[in-house]
Amino acid sequence: MAPQRPLVEHADLLAGLPGLEDLHLVSRTPGGTPVTSVRLVDIAAEAVGDRELLVCVSGDVSSWRLDALIRRAALAGAAGIVLPKSTPGPTVASLHIADRLRLPLLVTPPHRILEVVTTLQRLVAAPEIERAERVLRCAHRWRDGSATPEGVLADLERELGTRPTLGDRAQVGESAPELRTDLEVAQTHRRPGGAVVVSCPIPGPSRQWLLIQLGRPPDVLVDQAVALAQLAVLYLRGWFLVRRWELEQDHHQQSRLLAELLDEHGAATSAIRRRAAEMGWRLDGWHVGLYFAAATELTEADRDRLVAALRGVDIPTVVVRWGDSWAGWLTSDYAPVPDFLHRLLTRLRRCVRAAGDDTPLRIGVGSAREGPVGLVESLEEAREVARGVDVRSGGVAATDALGIHRLVGELLGSSTARAFAQSALAPLAADATLLDTLATYLDSGNSVTTTADRLGVHRNTVNARLGRVTRTLSVDLADPDVRLAFQLACRALDVPGW
Repeated sequence: MAPQRPLVEHADLLAGLPGLEDLHLVSRTPGGTPVTSVRLVDIAAEAVGDRELLVCVSGDVSSWRLDALIRRAALAGAAGIVLPKSTPGPTVASLHIADRLRLPLLVTPPHRILEVVTTLQRLVAAPEIERAERVLRCAHRWRDGSATPEGVLADLERELGTRPTLGDRAQVGESAPELRTDLEVAQTHRRPGGAVVVSCPIPGPSRQWLLIQLGRPPDVLVDQAVALAQLAVLYLRGWFLVRRWELEQDHHQQSRLLAELLDEHGAATSAIRRRAAEMGWRLDGWHVGLYFAAATELTEADRDRLVAALRGVDIPTVVVRWGDSWAGWLTSDYAPVPDFLHRLLTRLRRCVRAAGDDTPLRIGVGSAREGPVGLVESLEEAREVARGVDVRSGGVAATDALGIHRLVGELLGSSTARAFAQSALAPLAADATLLDTLATYLDSGNSVTTTADRLGVHRNTVNARLGRVTRTLSVDLADPDVRLAFQLACRALDVPGW
């Protein structure tokens, strides 16, 4: 059976650890011998064991006896010496000998010697007990579920002596670029200088990470950090799930956060990132913005129907109020492949059909962009696209048609276009059936068969209605210019004021 590896590689790493804040290193050269046991001795002790950390409880630390103890300890392969802090302390000669022999000298206040010895013995001889005590203390503090993430981080700092970080993939990447944030697994990385980074992903839609950075820690502290991080991840996962459910019931909070993000043009502060994480929103990754509009202001009931329709076609997006309409977005780790947009548009058209004719929807789809700034840009593109979408052509368009839709939207939204539409279509104003047949026919590429399919009537019925339209308007629908003019007129009557 292989011997168990020492969890304290050398004694100087013990200085300043949690519970040993009063233990200070006075020699300058780091040790090279692992610590496997702790023993109380007198400064005149003759017997010294291999890999022992000697704790002197009596004797004059400024006398020649300390020089002799340092030599005996180094010759026997001891790991270091802990001395009671006193005035005068170790002489320059004693410190020089300790440095040359690479034997760490540490000091602690005399009244804390026994307390320090107890902590050292647990760390060295029974590290699992020390680790279990720290884990149990945190579990007791978090047992009722009232601790916030800030409270959890404060408790971890109290136990480990360093402030952990909680953030998304982008924030963790800034603090520890060597971590593989594309792999959602716990990682422990030791840097060249001896510092250690412990990172754990928190499962959930917001993709948060818990990051603990330790400066040249012994392995015993790394083991404690890993155990505490695992416990904290379990608690934080539950906290984020509960918090997300609470905030999902408060649509006003969601709208406020989206408005702040838009006002900042995507420059997400740490506060915005935290609130987004609480709502289950990802700000890192690649985003495709969606904008949902209708001729009238969408109500909360409309939102609920929209959410149900989106879920029915397997589109996992949030739906947040943006002005008189609604916005949403899809997020992925990588830039979407070209086929993704085609599948998305197909599903959105199914969603429009599932939503019904009571509230005809226009859906704009932005291009895929990265990060919070990209999210805002994609949402703004989606809004621009939605302005020119016609419900009779499926009600959905993507940003690759942005220039055309912007031109059409501006043209149809003008007062001149509205005045012409009202005048040209006035003879049909009293007959909604004829008006709808004309608009559907013009948006169906002048196909009687397609028009009949869309209206759910026989093609002979369509021909009869078109005959009545031409007689009522006194126009020739075979003329391309006439068809274009009346197609724009029909759309102008349906385009709301933006």
